[in-house]
Amino acid sequence: MKPTDRTTVLTSITRGFEVTQNSNQDILVITADAAIYKIIVDISFQQPDLLDNMVALLGGMHLLMDFVACIGTLTADCGLKEVLSTTFGSVDKMLSGKKFPQNVRALRLLVEEILRSVLESGNITSMEDLEEELKKRSSQSRTTKMWVEVVIRPALIIMLYCRASHE
Repeated sequence: MKPTDRTTVLTSITRGFEVTQNSNQDILVITADAAIYKIIVDISFQQPDLLDNMVALLGGMHLLMDFVACIGTLTADCGLKEVLSTTFGSVDKMLSGKKFPQNVRALRLLVEEILRSVLESGNITSMEDLEEELKKRSSQSRTTKMWVEVVIRPALIIMLYCRASHE
């Protein structure tokens, strides 16, 4: 059956409850993409007793894909594509939000390299110190401000989101 078929989703929920109970856990946590999440929500409205022991989460992959696509749109014709294409293939697809794992890795590596001298200086001991340094450097140049606001900060947000979702 199709993954988006209501019966398939209901079977997955039932099996999930079995595994949860066998593991001596009280709550079933389900993370799904948008299509399956909609079906889970529909099922939970028709069977509200499921909500007592289940938490349905919308997966973050599509959110991050859209976020990266926004970065790609905002950085069009500013050199990001050229920088990334020296190391990665299919940069056009990456900056349109496709190739999800590759584009997150590329942005993370790019930001780490851009911030290497700042981080190695030893003056950065917290996120607040990094924010202060980025703010100071942004005030020195419009180009720096654009890269900080459109590439570095969004990439840091992506990294924080990934870390939070894993924790």
